[in-house]
Amino acid sequence: MNSFARALKSQRTGTGNVVDADVATAKRELSNLRRMQTEYFIRTANKVAELRRSHPESSRFKLKEWLQREVGFSRAEAKAYIEFDAKLGNETTALKEHSISPDSIRAIMSCDPQTKAECLLRMKSGERVHPQSVARLKRATRQAARSPEQTARSLRDKLFKDAALEHGFKACASLQGTADELLDLMDRRGGVGSRAGDRSERIQKSETADLLINEVAGKLLADLKTLFPSMNPEKRDYAVRGRRDIAGLWVSRSWRMLSALRRNRYEPAHLACDGDDITGVRACVEFLAGKRAFSTPKPGDFASAPDGVSNPLFIDIDAGIGGTALGLEAAGFRPVALFPRAVDSQRALETNRPSWTVKPASDFALLTDVLFEYASKNVDLLTSGLPWHHHVHGQKVAYANALIALEIVKPKTFLFEGLEADRENPSIVQDFVDRGYDAQWHTLDVSRYGLAQAKARHVLLGARDRLLDELSMPAIDPPEDCGLADAIGDLVSHRKWDETEEPADRDAFENALHAWMSKYGRMKVPEFPQGRRNRKKQQWRQRGIRIDEHYVVGPPSTEELETGIRLNPAMLKRLQTFPDSWKVGPGILNANEIAGAFPPQAAKIVGMAIHSALAGVHFDYKRAVRTSLVLPAVEGVETASGSISETWTRSVLEFLVDDSSTLRDRKPESLSERSVATG
Repeated sequence: MNSFARALKSQRTGTGNVVDADVATAKRELSNLRRMQTEYFIRTANKVAELRRSHPESSRFKLKEWLQREVGFSRAEAKAYIEFDAKLGNETTALKEHSISPDSIRAIMSCDPQTKAECLLRMKSGERVHPQSVARLKRATRQAARSPEQTARSLRDKLFKDAALEHGFKACASLQGTADELLDLMDRRGGVGSRAGDRSERIQKSETADLLINEVAGKLLADLKTLFPSMNPEKRDYAVRGRRDIAGLWVSRSWRMLSALRRNRYEPAHLACDGDDITGVRACVEFLAGKRAFSTPKPGDFASAPDGVSNPLFIDIDAGIGGTALGLEAAGFRPVALFPRAVDSQRALETNRPSWTVKPASDFALLTDVLFEYASKNVDLLTSGLPWHHHVHGQKVAYANALIALEIVKPKTFLFEGLEADRENPSIVQDFVDRGYDAQWHTLDVSRYGLAQAKARHVLLGARDRLLDELSMPAIDPPEDCGLADAIGDLVSHRKWDETEEPADRDAFENALHAWMSKYGRMKVPEFPQGRRNRKKQQWRQRGIRIDEHYVVGPPSTEELETGIRLNPAMLKRLQTFPDSWKVGPGILNANEIAGAFPPQAAKIVGMAIHSALAGVHFDYKRAVRTSLVLPAVEGVETASGSISETWTRSVLEFLVDDSSTLRDRKPESLSERSVATG
């Protein structure tokens, strides 16, 4: 390890990490007081519930009024205590356990059933639940329930209202009135060519109409310049990052269309309104007149728009075979560089993603020198595809390397996986706080994300400048259930037969297969062993799987179905949610890296949550977990080593809601565009 790395590691043993004893005492006392707040709120609510049962409401006794008049509660307090038993009475144990504040309890009680269920799920998974996070979930629930047209209408109205407040309501009224005038001229111009009469007369009328359209389009452009001066398409390319930007994109598109109209770049048929068949220029003018919610001919038609979502950049310092990287790519991130330790993992990454920048990292002392190249790259996320504990004899080194990489690259955010013991160790969070990051552990129930795993995943997320204050880890309710039969059933039964075997052998195999599926098909697997360490051997046996031996290549035999099957790489990929098309090398090569990887599906959901917090957009997580990670393979991708097939992740645009719901149907960028973007 070089001198720089040793110096950084030595910082961990300095006096800067010693917590002042008085502060530690104050923390304990305040934590106890916080728990007492929750306890007294629930005790008060229970006492009110008893009073309500013993003294039913009547004309002489109004409980809410009595609590305000005789006890001194505010109206909001009285209402909360009265409603608590019906709305959260069954959750008192969990509320006490997680010390949920009275304000947070009242916020949860005010939610619709769906939002309330999601808040409780987040609370039980260890996430902080406070009034601000509850309010964000309520907004997201309402927004997800709205149609694209409703969302677009609210965006347009908000944009025009803000512009009117800034530049004057008279300018806004002038723009909409001029747009109405232009629509009337367009209707008349569209019918000129079909009317009866002398040909020379029709031409004269057409020329007159064209002059009038040109004149009014010029006035409308002048109004646009007054009302939306920053949205001139000649001065700015829009990248959709939030609510105003999408509505601004519609204004920018209208500006371009009107400029083309003034240059007479249109056909008369483009100006007429023919039912739902509305062309671009017509849709833009109707948008400006307030008759349409968006300036495209139909929802989702953004063929002429620039890229809709920013692509945050990430570096993976211990990529393995790419589980985390693949999931982050599906979440809209773009890899700057990946550093696998094993040569075989490097080959697998280069085979599956020739467009990625993959560099060997067998010696971390050398990696620190390489990482200095990326110190000025404005990296959004630093991560490690393999968790620290994957390296049984090098866990402390892997952890220290993460801190060193953080010091060098200085990313905006980071994501690392650890163990439950790591979560209980306060010095780990403190190490990241000392380096200028807010850090918080999150526990993920990945079985809700469509994984056949019963293991809870513990991830440490952090950010500079409070960038992840708006982060909310998705809670999928109801969960996307997946058992062993769903994940690997076809692989377990995939045994090739020829004409030489006895019919009795086939029958025995089918019977054993049916028995295995019936007994274990709905079960989920525990954690995978790391190296030679396997503390869950018996739990694997209880699921009909022998994990105590090496991984194998082929499907199980009849005897193995009866005594316990052994996993092959194809089964490992399915259990870890790698696509079948993800090439991992011949035989059992890279099997341990597959088992040790952070599952791509889980990385996708966590990545979307980080992307949402960074970019201010919202995603439909339920739809994301039900959708395959990748698109069908693309054949004939040219690389330095020849032509291969490559499988691309689905565009994250498919899952945008709220601000960007009208972008859902945008086609993902072409293969060549992706190659340029990631090269």
